[in-house]
Amino acid sequence: MKIVHVSLAGFYTENMTYQENLLARYNAQDGHETVILSADFRWEEAQIVRVPVCDCIMEDGVRLIRMKYVNP
Repeated sequence: MKIVHVSLAGFYTENMTYQENLLARYNAQDGHETVILSADFRWEEAQIVRVPVCDCIMEDGVRLIRMKYVNP
């Protein structure tokens, strides 16, 4: 099954133990093709920072797509 987690107005930080991270990780471990669609922000050194857009496969097999977030 293909599963997409959409979090465009929030931020996603790799290797953390928030529910967004764990749910996607366990979806991939269960054999599903898992994608996280996220804005271009993450938590870094006690603040939320903008990071480059990307399309990559993380260590746990989850595909992370970061898109530029534009506040309407």
